[in-house]
Amino acid sequence: MIKGIGVDIVSLNRIKNNLYPLSEKILSNREKEIFNNLESERRKIEFLGGRYAFKEALFKASKNPLGFEKITLDIDEDGSPLYEDKNVLVSISHEHDYVVAFVVILEE
Repeated sequence: MIKGIGVDIVSLNRIKNNLYPLSEKILSNREKEIFNNLESERRKIEFLGGRYAFKEALFKASKNPLGFEKITLDIDEDGSPLYEDKNVLVSISHEHDYVVAFVVILEE
């Protein structure tokens, strides 16, 4: 049974123009470590845009704005997004200057 769904789309141009201030606001400490180790600015923009879209979609699905920095999105061994709550399914997709995230929360 589905408890909630959420979707969000982000313009990467919006992220590009505010990359470092947004990274401080949006990323958890662990995500900041990953972000800071990314080599290209384009990859940093995509990383941050994906995290931002995911967290907004999660807020919509859960109807509970937790705080961006309190949420960490990991990547599993095959490169898929992985959230700590196994009842939360996540999909993120990048296309040119946009990133979209879709979240489904299942009943426990």
